[in-house]
Amino acid sequence: MMKIEIKGLKELQESIDDHIARQIPFIAAKSLTMTAKDLQADLKHEMTDSFDRPTPYTLNSTYIQAASKSKLEATVGFKTFGGKGIPAGKYLLPQVFGGVRPLKRFEKALRSIGVLPSNHIVVPGSGVQLDSYGNIPRSLIVQILSYFKAFGEQGYRANMTDKRRKSLARGTKTKQGVSYFVSKGGVDKFAAGIWARYQFSHGSAVKPIMMFVPYPVYEQRLDFFYVMRKSAEKHFEKNLKETFGQVVGSGTSKG
Repeated sequence: MMKIEIKGLKELQESIDDHIARQIPFIAAKSLTMTAKDLQADLKHEMTDSFDRPTPYTLNSTYIQAASKSKLEATVGFKTFGGKGIPAGKYLLPQVFGGVRPLKRFEKALRSIGVLPSNHIVVPGSGVQLDSYGNIPRSLIVQILSYFKAFGEQGYRANMTDKRRKSLARGTKTKQGVSYFVSKGGVDKFAAGIWARYQFSHGSAVKPIMMFVPYPVYEQRLDFFYVMRKSAEKHFEKNLKETFGQVVGSGTSKG
């Protein structure tokens, strides 16, 4: 989180015309809020440079708290509420400070049923056709969670029945049959992860879908505070002059 504030306004107000002095808090608040919006835009641009195909969820993961005449401070930060997903305030922190990322929701579900080993995360296997953002498609994640009955008590209706799993394995005239199995690695000939076995009219093929790898330690990829500082230096003075000219030049009181 980055805060932008102005100091020394009291001394400034005492040194200028009373009419203008009354408008200084409004001018300052508006300039700070404008600068916060500029910071947010610059950070979004930096994300596109620092990350590989960031999703809209990531690019729109920041919020602004506007300044007011009574509180001359504007804030730009990462959202701490993510709805059904992990809030950016959690999963982007390792990108800002380095360290270990938190488990994704589906990883927690796999961990809860003993499929995903402790101290491991999921990475896409070579048998997965990734989405446009380089991630495992949501529909495939849901299918696998359902297949292994990883949905909790509230979502148990989404878990596959044995009958549905057999039907999925048989396939149809237009769709390949598929079943999934878990490998623990080690002496197993398959690496640790979730594998798919596709059925053909003559034989079958096995492909890696989700691989289990030890927690990686991330290096800093998004220099949040540097970007914020340089952006504030670039925009604030311009915004202050623009707002001052608009308000004072118009002769309109905002007090």
